[in-house]
Amino acid sequence: MTARKAALEDASHQAGWMFADLLLALMVIFLAAQSFVPKEASLPTFAGLLSNKTSLNGNASPLKTSITLTSIDEAALIIALQNYGAIAHLPAEYTIESMVIAGGFNPKTESSDRGTATALQYAAAIGSFNLPYFKNSATLLAASPEVPDGAVVLNLQIAPTAHAAGGTGSATPTPTPTK
Repeated sequence: MTARKAALEDASHQAGWMFADLLLALMVIFLAAQSFVPKEASLPTFAGLLSNKTSLNGNASPLKTSITLTSIDEAALIIALQNYGAIAHLPAEYTIESMVIAGGFNPKTESSDRGTATALQYAAAIGSFNLPYFKNSATLLAASPEVPDGAVVLNLQIAPTAHAAGGTGSATPTPTPTK
């Protein structure tokens, strides 16, 4: 009876199937993990980021949607938005739906992480200003060696507000800096 009971408790004949199941589970986990790794070609590129360049310190020149800032200053940001609004003939009231903040870095002495850190500092400062333009805007941080070290370029996607889309008003927004 004990020999028969020992034969019933022996699971060594199932070891092959357990090993196969383990390999199958590990293969599924490996394949699932590989599907979430982005391919280099699918990552956004920021080549030509300054093709629509503005002057530094908020003095805008005719361009599409880029504003270059060299300091984290609410007044400089407001002046840059006003100048851009006058040049682009924006409505009196608009919002910024999304923005890419690309921080500059020197590729010879720094990594792109430095540019991303600069962009993060500017994004935090812009958020702390509580400007109505940026109230619900989505923000993407980036780094570019084309941007001067310590500066950022804001690439903005601008849309008129719903009640201003059909109305009339001045061509430039007039926010005032808060202290």
